[in-house]
Amino acid sequence: VRHAEAGYEAAEVVARGPGGDVEQRSHRPRGEQRLAPAGQDRDRSVRLAEGTDERRLARTGLARDEHELPLAFQRRAQTAGQNRPLRDATAAGPGPAVPVRIANDANLSALAEHALGHAAGVPDLVYLTGEVGVGAGVIVNGELMRGAEGFAGEVGHLPLDPSGRDCGCGRRGCWETMVGFEAVLRKAAAEDDPMRNPAVDIEQRVDEIGRRAASGDRQTLDALHAVGLGLGLGASFLVNLFNPRVLVLGGYFARLSPFLLEPMRTEMAARIVAPGLGGCAVAPSHLGFTTAARGGALLALRSVFADPTSVDILTGGGQ
Repeated sequence: VRHAEAGYEAAEVVARGPGGDVEQRSHRPRGEQRLAPAGQDRDRSVRLAEGTDERRLARTGLARDEHELPLAFQRRAQTAGQNRPLRDATAAGPGPAVPVRIANDANLSALAEHALGHAAGVPDLVYLTGEVGVGAGVIVNGELMRGAEGFAGEVGHLPLDPSGRDCGCGRRGCWETMVGFEAVLRKAAAEDDPMRNPAVDIEQRVDEIGRRAASGDRQTLDALHAVGLGLGLGASFLVNLFNPRVLVLGGYFARLSPFLLEPMRTEMAARIVAPGLGGCAVAPSHLGFTTAARGGALLALRSVFADPTSVDILTGGGQ
């Protein structure tokens, strides 16, 4: 079962076997993302997925949720002249029919964390993504909360600083302008610093920020402290709303958690109504930047188990 994820910073493909273990991972760094003409992104993702493993795997195509992408992605599609559901555009193209399901990374990451992470089985959790954008996947009583139209969890666009910076969504002062990875870079790196180059893989840049912080670089430490306070501000809203048992930090939040957690918890303690952070633990994910891809692969695997006759079996020869 394969899942392909095309994000702002990289393309990921994860192959899982019947037991759910990751059998192979492909990672392809990217710079700025642009939507290709209808079918091209789909074909590239399929080629990447089919190139991950020649062992016997069930082909289910691109494992995505059935809801459409968040509004920001829909606007990108319209800007590129693709004013139609992105799922249809992705499924179009030459070659064999491939089922396509769409989900955002936060929801898939929450599913992966709930099944595979250190919070596995916890019935109430919030997974917070930490990449260029910020989003939340919310598990309530063991079920993913999607909302009436599939837009639940767009917490990166909470207007926490109405007089703040412009956001990529077209609004001003969204939470992700305060705590997204770009916020760290603005505070920690000069304009000509290689860390500001979007062509450099985000994982490499996160590791470099971590090295600078560990070496005691004052500018980097101050930047991470400010982002930690911003994280705590927004996280207090999430804990007051959902009262999760655990808030899982993903993406760069997890990698840089040694420098973020103290100011984050201090701010949360000052703003959460219930004592003791409402019984909520804050913990970094150990699943890394492949969490969303793992969640997509798990989702596809569930559909195989639900109806094994719905998929063809591929061998190394493609039959």
